[in-house]
Amino acid sequence: MILQMIERYYNWALIGILLLNLTQRKIPNSHKKRTATLYLAAVLLLFELGAVTILTRGWSHYLAIPLALVCLLIIYLLRNRAWPFRLRCVSCNAKLDFNHVIGGDENLCRTCWEAAHPELVQEEEPIEVAIEPTDATSIE
Repeated sequence: MILQMIERYYNWALIGILLLNLTQRKIPNSHKKRTATLYLAAVLLLFELGAVTILTRGWSHYLAIPLALVCLLIIYLLRNRAWPFRLRCVSCNAKLDFNHVIGGDENLCRTCWEAAHPELVQEEEPIEVAIEPTDATSIE
């Protein structure tokens, strides 16, 4: 019963992971994390293939437990490549926003990244807009 539900909603989980991968393309310097989402999608595909095989052959649903353990073992063995996501900055332990959690391979907050890469930081000059009103009715 549980395997049938997993098989039914598998496509949505895979679509979610691949959409996350597509959003990571917009974030600069996120090659490792984009590859990690593909590793996760591949392991999810492996689990789905095993679940479909168990269902179509009529085997015991308890075989899904070793299958899940094998998938977790694969993720554990590839943990540096398959799970590079951190919730906190590795330098100052500040909480990272969503874009820095899913993108940016260095897992640094904006302040620490600017300190680590001063040559890439551009000085933003404020734009001055001069508005000179002539009377009270000309300003809207």
